[in-house]
Amino acid sequence: MRIFPKSIAILLVLLLIVPNMALGYITTDNQTKAFEFIESIGHSQFAENPSENVTLGEYFKVLFNSTGLVPTESNYSFKFNDVPGEFEVYAEKARQLGLVYYNPQNPVFGYNTEIGVNKALELGLKFYGLNSSRYILNSDKFKQDITNFSPSFISAPMIERAYMLGLIKPVNGKVSFYEKITKGEVANLLFSLKTAQERALNTLFVPTNTTTIPSNSTNSPKIQDIPAPKTTPKTTVKTTKVSPKSTTNSNLAKNEKFRIFEDVYRRITQEYYQQDKVDADELFYGAITGLVDKLDDSYTTFQEPDSQNSVKQTLSNQIEGIGASLGLNDKKQIIVISPLSDSPAQKAGLRAGDIILKIDGKELTNLGLSQAVSLIQGKAGTTVKLSIQRGTATQEISIKRAAITVPTVTAEITADNIGVVKIRNFGLGIEDTFASYASQLKKAKVKGIVLDLRNNPGGYLDSATAIAGHFMDSGKLVSKVKYLGNEYTDNETSGPSDLKGIPLRVVVNSGSASAAEILAAALKDQAGAKLVGEKTFGKGTVQELITYSDNSTLKITIAHWLTPKGVDVNKVGISPELKVSISENDLRLGNDPQLNRAISDLK
Repeated sequence: MRIFPKSIAILLVLLLIVPNMALGYITTDNQTKAFEFIESIGHSQFAENPSENVTLGEYFKVLFNSTGLVPTESNYSFKFNDVPGEFEVYAEKARQLGLVYYNPQNPVFGYNTEIGVNKALELGLKFYGLNSSRYILNSDKFKQDITNFSPSFISAPMIERAYMLGLIKPVNGKVSFYEKITKGEVANLLFSLKTAQERALNTLFVPTNTTTIPSNSTNSPKIQDIPAPKTTPKTTVKTTKVSPKSTTNSNLAKNEKFRIFEDVYRRITQEYYQQDKVDADELFYGAITGLVDKLDDSYTTFQEPDSQNSVKQTLSNQIEGIGASLGLNDKKQIIVISPLSDSPAQKAGLRAGDIILKIDGKELTNLGLSQAVSLIQGKAGTTVKLSIQRGTATQEISIKRAAITVPTVTAEITADNIGVVKIRNFGLGIEDTFASYASQLKKAKVKGIVLDLRNNPGGYLDSATAIAGHFMDSGKLVSKVKYLGNEYTDNETSGPSDLKGIPLRVVVNSGSASAAEILAAALKDQAGAKLVGEKTFGKGTVQELITYSDNSTLKITIAHWLTPKGVDVNKVGISPELKVSISENDLRLGNDPQLNRAISDLK
């Protein structure tokens, strides 16, 4: 776990200036600057009516405009039914950035809904690239400074991040979180977010005397336009001591290799003889990709904006392509982790474990995962041809791409009164959907539940933890997470325990990975569930997804997880108690012996 540097922790003085403000902590000087800032971007009404509550539509407009972003999209694949025409471009941009979830069964944006401090903080931190960790970084300090929320609270990492950035400040040990946010508070919040982002940039990119790029160079980068990267200094959990291997932002410019990088960049942008081939953005993206590739970690990846951000699309359950989760094996080959249920990939016969050798005839040697994903993705209706290896045999599969909206959770009750719940991934909005189904299953007094996690590539750990809470008591361990410096944190449930005690079977296969394995192991260890099917994929690491202001993303490995009993499943997987395979004949006839065995075991 990590403690963010003091250069970002902008602790502000508590001073109530605007009446009824939940975040009223800005000094008089900063309050004036905040109002001047909000007026400068064309939203003077926020300064003129500071006590009025803010709707979601109003917030997105001022949030985007605070960075100079004015959406201009004209083609919409997904339309919300409650937004006015002039706001459609904002709604579409919010969806593309993964800030809102589109539910085709209920396409409501919430345009006129007044939002709380929690929602404003969540969206603001994500949009500015100052995302919180998925876990508490310093639980002891959190308990000491904030008394009205537990470190195990699902939003505790976001509260901690906002506190460390000075966006909220405890009053008598309590922070406002669910209160409605006002226009004056939004002005303060956005001004503080922009200040925090600029400080992060100025700290990271410090020019040296020998390699400073002249300000009159036509190719010199505009530092303020570069999206703020999330800082990840290497520290231990309960102290502020930086580990010996760490290179902090303040020392980066002193590093000889960084000065070499600056000089190479300057020479390319000023001296290379074919300047028409020099693209400053491509140079930066190439350098970032090189940094990530040197880690030799198939789960740590950087995606440029034009690579369509497949990770975010999958987790938002809206994708355009073939519908398959891909990864790298130990030999750096592109493999299929799992095809999504009912996707073009699954219907064409693509399976978990298939190795992709060629895409439309192009060899994948030395090609990165994000590049392979970009080649496979494409416009709905077009076709991609994959050459795959399955076992020792090779074959070609042609797949017609489609626009796919994947229902994250589906549920049904059999004639024998057994609930069958299928979870396809742990993406956005899954907690509320599952809670609704859980309520219906409890009301129906089902005598057993089958939880189908097959071909589930994972997703947000918080989502898996929230679902585990339906089957076990609050405070039960779901996983142990090991961070940098051999520091551990316990990932625990917080209820509601409404399905606790109902006999449970969990169906898994080789496409069950990451968060799906975490949930399966927790339910086996803590809720008495039996696992049915085949051995799982074996992904025991945790990644954090950071989205930058240009819509590029970094997925970075930040931790390693263990089951509640301390078992490491990485590259090993979890073997079910009831082993059931599916034959080629079963697939051809549409039989499902794994699901049938799970149901029959509950009768």
